[in-house]
Formats: sequence, C-alpha cells, structure tokens
Amino acid sequence: MKLSGFLFVFLISFNAFSNTSADLSETHSEIYYLLQRDYHDIKTIYRDLIRQYDPEKYVFVGIGGSPAPLITFIKLYDPSVSVLTIPFRRLSDPNVDSEIIRNRLRSFLDRLLKTKKYKGIVFIDYIYTGTSLLKVIDHAKEEFREVQIEGYGLFRRDTDANYFSKKGVRGFELTGLPLAHHLYDETYKSWTEYNSIPVNENRVERNEFHQFLVSIMQSFVDDDRLRYREGFENNRCWALF
Repeated sequence: MKLSGFLFVFLISFNAFSNTSADLSETHSEIYYLLQRDYHDIKTIYRDLIRQYDPEKYVFVGIGGSPAPLITFIKLYDPSVSVLTIPFRRLSDPNVDSEIIRNRLRSFLDRLLKTKKYKGIVFIDYIYTGTSLLKVIDHAKEEFREVQIEGYGLFRRDTDANYFSKKGVRGFELTGLPLAHHLYDETYKSWTEYNSIPVNENRVERNEFHQFLVSIMQSFVDDDRLRYREGFENNRCWALF
C-alpha cells in the first residue's frame, strides 16, 4: 500500500474511533447521572427485600438483565449475601423449552445449594407482564423441592403489585420513581456482562461498559459508607444510614 493510501485509512480509522469515544463518553455521563438519581431508590428496595427475606437464609437470584442495578448493588454493598444473576432470554415466549429453563437453573444453583443449607431462593425481576418471573418460579418449585421458592417483583404500577400478591409474589412498588422508567426503558439492561451481544459489537467494549457500571455503583457505596462512619463518629448515624 502506498504511504498516501495508508495515511488515508489511518485518518479515517482514527476519526471513527474518536467519534465512538465521544459517544461512549456521553453514554457514561448519562448513566452516571441516572444511577446517581436511582441509587437511593435501589438501596431502599434492598432494605425492603432483606426485611422480608433474611439474607442469611435465602439466595437472591436476578432473572436476566432487568434487575441488574439491584443485583450489582447487593454484591457491592454486602458481599456476605448470596446473590447472583441467571441469564435468561425470551422467557415470555410460550414455545420456550421447559428443559432449557430447568437446565439453566440447575447449572447456576445446584453447587450453591450444596455449599450451604438455605431456607429458600428468592427470584427477582422487573415486572412488565410478569410472565418470566412466574415461569421461573414454577420450574424452580419442580426442580428444588427441598427449599422454599419465592418471587420478588419490581412493580411499575400498584395494580401490578395487587395482582401478583394474589399469586404469592411480594415486591416493591415503583410508582412515581424515576427508576421505574429506567427499568421499563431497559436503560441498565444492556450493561449486564452476560447479555447477548450483536455481531458488530466489540465484546471487550461491552465488558468495559459493565465494569464502568460496577465502578459507578462502587463509588456510591463507598461514599455511603464514608458518610455513615462520619455520622457514627459524630453521633448522627441514625440520620445517615
């Protein structure tokens, strides 16, 4: 290749990279701002969750990418809690193979349940139709008969909470919270590390996105703990934590 041709290709590539970097920077800033607004609500949901389910006796399992902010928060806020995400896709599809669901449940939970005797498993999901959560609960009850199977929904409307409570699913009502819109719009969903990746998307780049989300959450958790320690030292912990 002639030098002039090489320079032309290099400049085009560099320009494309610069534009991509700018786009990523804008995305990072937007996510930081949104998560900063949602952090308090996420923490409030966690408090409600552990009020209903003792974290020493239950495993918390996020279904797919929807509850990613809550699951990430729990991992960072209290590493002693048993929490994980199980990647599921197209669970709302009535033709999805039941054996695939059960195999996925076994592959993620069998070993964990053998390491410690838990009272039960709490499956967590954002509720739009609720099909995914109810389907997983039904299969888990068949697969893990030795433990209690519970469902915890992040409800976008009070009518959803009333309907699912009759089916034995507890949860948190998001009505009026910005977090409700962000979960509905799947703002955070594409940031989960396991999620399906388009053919033209760089896998390394996707992992960087996930790590950025974790780093933001970690910074908020660290700030939270610092404020608590400072408040405790000044006898103000009751107002801060």
